[in-house]
Amino acid sequence: MQIDISRVEEKRLAAVAAAAGYKDVQGYVTEQVLVLADQLTSNELPELTSEELESSLRQCDQAMAEAKAGQGRDFRTALDDIATRNGLDAS
Repeated sequence: MQIDISRVEEKRLAAVAAAAGYKDVQGYVTEQVLVLADQLTSNELPELTSEELESSLRQCDQAMAEAKAGQGRDFRTALDDIATRNGLDAS
């Protein structure tokens, strides 16, 4: 793989790489790209098991039924209750 950057950026990266203890820019940039890739993939949601998915769907169905039956609460009231339970100020 090749990435084209300006001479100014190349010199800046060389200084940063040297300060970080790398012998060359390629090693430094390679490490940084791999770290970034790990961060991006670690932010992905784990796959649910079939049991977890079924449970989640049941909870959604129950919530929809409660909302249709008029049993839901408005957002502000629910937020205030959550904040109070956790010692937070929701205002």
